[in-house]
Amino acid sequence: EDQTKSALVVLRALNANSRGIVALLIKEQLAGASGIAGVTFARLHERARELFLASTEMALKNHLAELRDHKILRERSAAKAGGAKLLYIPLPVDALNGVLAELKASGIRQGIL
Repeated sequence: EDQTKSALVVLRALNANSRGIVALLIKEQLAGASGIAGVTFARLHERARELFLASTEMALKNHLAELRDHKILRERSAAKAGGAKLLYIPLPVDALNGVLAELKASGIRQGIL
């Protein structure tokens, strides 16, 4: 619960594009098995470009660096993805759904959610 509260405090301070990227991360993560799978950088970059959240890899990396600094984002290797790095938010499924609801209530652009 403390992790969720901390994540929400940080999310409220982020700009709209960063919040949109967090929403994308959560959606991709929840689509995986048990809500813990994660998403590759390439997939996240593709979706972020499609939604005009980050047009370049560098822009996305800057958004992700901020999330890492606040301990909202982690990465791990995925054996099933050929050892590719998966980005994920280290919260339980119910907390991820709560954060997603908060992002939706804060006015995240349609199409992201």
